Amino acid sequence: MKALSKETLMNVISKTKSLITPEKRLILLKRLAEIIVQIYTFLDDYNEMMNIMTGLDSLSSTSSNFKKLTMYFVEILCDYSFEEELLMQFSQTLTSLFEKYLLDSDVQVRVCAIKSITIFLAYITDEKFVKKFASIFPILLSTSVEAIKVDEEAGKISLESLNDLIETHPKFIKPIINDLIILATEIFSTKNLNETLRNTALNIILSLSLNNQSLIRKSETFKTRTIPAFLQVMIEIEQTSNDEWNKDLEENCISQNSPAATAQEILGKIAPELGVKYLFPNFMPYIKETLASNVWQHQYAGLMAMGLLAEGSSEHFKNELDNLMGLLVPLMQQTNPRVVYAMLTALALLCSEFTVILRLFFLI
Repeated sequence: MKALSKETLMNVISKTKSLITPEKRLILLKRLAEIIVQIYTFLDDYNEMMNIMTGLDSLSSTSSNFKKLTMYFVEILCDYSFEEELLMQFSQTLTSLFEKYLLDSDVQVRVCAIKSITIFLAYITDEKFVKKFASIFPILLSTSVEAIKVDEEAGKISLESLNDLIETHPKFIKPIINDLIILATEIFSTKNLNETLRNTALNIILSLSLNNQSLIRKSETFKTRTIPAFLQVMIEIEQTSNDEWNKDLEENCISQNSPAATAQEILGKIAPELGVKYLFPNFMPYIKETLASNVWQHQYAGLMAMGLLAEGSSEHFKNELDNLMGLLVPLMQQTNPRVVYAMLTALALLCSEFTVILRLFFLI
């Protein structure tokens, strides 16, 4: 681009703008927008870029794609400018666009607005400014719910946007944290939703646990709904032949994209964040239920959960070792290879955690 004259670049912009028409597909319109933003960023002419954006907005009544494109302009403006001061300079115009499109009748337009807002806020560190957007957070939640009902892909995008917001501005989602827990739990525990959407909801639980530990531990919803839902999802391990399972185990690729595998992975990540002292006693009633079942998927889920929660448990639950071993011993007679694998995994992790006590009392 440096080799081109300003006149040439302006001619490119003029030609590109003439190609932005309502009948074109959104994916093509986005590529055209990227050309315009890159050139204006190179020329350091953000005022003209904003004029194009507001011009599109004025034509938005003629095309739903123009509304989506206007929001996409905001996204790439944020990505290419990378300057908080610049974004703050245009914040009044951008905020008015956000407010307008968040109330649009088309849920997909509202989802585009959510994505643009979260990307915009990700570049803002001024807490007083961010706080001005607190009133729209409930709208983000309600739009996400509606989007999932209409279009699961749009729902996934809105959930990812919420997740980004949790990570970039965790303190400002405190007023809606319980609603977020309810929404994420409802989605990841619903079997008839697609796997990607459910995994995205599980990642919201992870982000909340990483960024708002104290509020999660205080949440009655998390304790009574999210914790049992984790085990219910882990029970959904796929029905595969033993030969196929053994092959996958050797290749370390056991259903890595399934909600069951994702729930198992995320439980391992949130355990050190929320603390075993909190999680272990709250999980244990549900773990006992799964281990008492005759269904191998239930036994597998309970054993894996016990193993994942083993680290650090000796500090708080050394008097519970007899009870824990009592849950494992009956399953040592199991012949299902997946249950045996899970049992040995849990046993190994518990032995590692309670090494000193086991040496004294079990002569290991």
